[in-house]
Amino acid sequence: MWWKRIEDKLKISEYVEWTFVSCQEGVRKPDEKIYKIVSDRLKMQPSDLVFIDDSAANVEAARLLGWKGIVFRDADQLKKDLAILGIFTTPQEKCQ
Repeated sequence: MWWKRIEDKLKISEYVEWTFVSCQEGVRKPDEKIYKIVSDRLKMQPSDLVFIDDSAANVEAARLLGWKGIVFRDADQLKKDLAILGIFTTPQEKCQ
């Protein structure tokens, strides 16, 4: 139960919910079923979703199903990759 150890140490649930946990869903990445579970439960099209993971195989599986995918390398690169998708991690100045 790695996710419980992570939660105990980092308290991630103070910031985001543990919504999709493979052991609770009964399927693990990169099995396409997990990506379909997520998009179905969120009621979103795969093309509207962004999957971020440190495993290139997991990201590629999401991309094959139509998701946008980012292989996580470090925080600075993630910010750049998100910005390319139009997702900004810092407030943007308003145009005058």
